[in-house]
Amino acid sequence: AKLKTLMLHANQLDGIIPDELGQCGELENLFLSENKLTGGVPVSLGKCAKLKDLSLSENQLAGPIPDELGQCGELETLDLSTNQLTGGVPASLGKCAKLKDLRLDANQLEGAVPVTELAALTALVQLALHQNEGLTITASGVQTLKEALPNAKLYLPTEVAG
Repeated sequence: AKLKTLMLHANQLDGIIPDELGQCGELENLFLSENKLTGGVPVSLGKCAKLKDLSLSENQLAGPIPDELGQCGELETLDLSTNQLTGGVPASLGKCAKLKDLRLDANQLEGAVPVTELAALTALVQLALHQNEGLTITASGVQTLKEALPNAKLYLPTEVAG
């Protein structure tokens, strides 16, 4: 219950991420990247109110990004890149006002980028949404993000009309 940091990246771990991690109320840092993890991103991680860094990149995770991650108000880094995640970018991530680094690139995300919500993340220094073939953003959406996040590096999907 008092676990603050769990660093198990680059260990060839396989299987699913246990839901029980959501019961770690003091958890601040969870690094499980560069493994062979499958299944989805546990919805229960949304209960980790003190979570600052969540890195699950370079695994084989599938399914949607849980809306519940938007409840992680202390989140500064969210790296879910290089997986097989589907669905859209949750607008609820716009509630994570302390986010500095949001990396959802190299997945199978689709739909429109929630520009208004992401533009509210004024602490962002990096926003990586590229390499998601089904993800779209309009030219006006790109402009909105550039104006709202002038200091952030933006890696965006291909622009579409509209």
